[in-house]
Amino acid sequence: MCFATVALVACKKDEPTNPADTTPAVEYINPISVSDQSIEDWDKIDPAKIATFSVTEHPLWGALHQIKVYADEVYINYILVYDPTKYTSHLPVDAMHIYMNADNSTATGGFFDSFADAGADLMFEGSFYDDYESPIPYSPTVHKWVGPTGGTPESRTGEWEEVWEAAGTIKGESQFVGDSIIEGRLLVDLIPGGFTADGFGIGFDIQQNWGNIGLLPQLDTKDGTMVGRTNMLYVPFNKLQ
Repeated sequence: MCFATVALVACKKDEPTNPADTTPAVEYINPISVSDQSIEDWDKIDPAKIATFSVTEHPLWGALHQIKVYADEVYINYILVYDPTKYTSHLPVDAMHIYMNADNSTATGGFFDSFADAGADLMFEGSFYDDYESPIPYSPTVHKWVGPTGGTPESRTGEWEEVWEAAGTIKGESQFVGDSIIEGRLLVDLIPGGFTADGFGIGFDIQQNWGNIGLLPQLDTKDGTMVGRTNMLYVPFNKLQ
């Protein structure tokens, strides 16, 4: 798969280079802005191309209400709808995590504690608040899974190894829209290891005092147990025209 770099000039998958070809490169224009204090531009995208998961009536951790993800060959764009009343005011918002099953396979990766398919290869860890609780762009560090693999209960939490500090490298962009929406995006080319399939799995959590207060995807649970665990959300790559 061929992806655009910072220059944002798109190229097509597996297309050979022809030195004599004078066809001009297609200029890439991201259909989604993360600096306009609005999410109305998502309405211009075919809903069938947007992966969505909404919270159920009885979540184990209910601060996240909905996630939406749209990916093309340049950016992974996301929306998080959250409930600010679920936050405990005297505790810090420590982290937001993004988990990715980059090869869309359970033969690699892990993290059974949050996702039933236990195929997370990468974890992005960062915050959207600074130490003074002011909004900041989400520019995470990146970790790879180094624990047991194969989508089994042995693939539990805590076995991550930092790949490198991504702040200033991943260049995560994000914005708050109102008091309950976070919109952001990550540049595909700068994600370690890249992608080897036509789509990937993704999951999100937000934490206070290093404990989950929101997790999606998550199934309904009425008794407060981990029966709410489910697979990560599948996101297809939408091909550039």
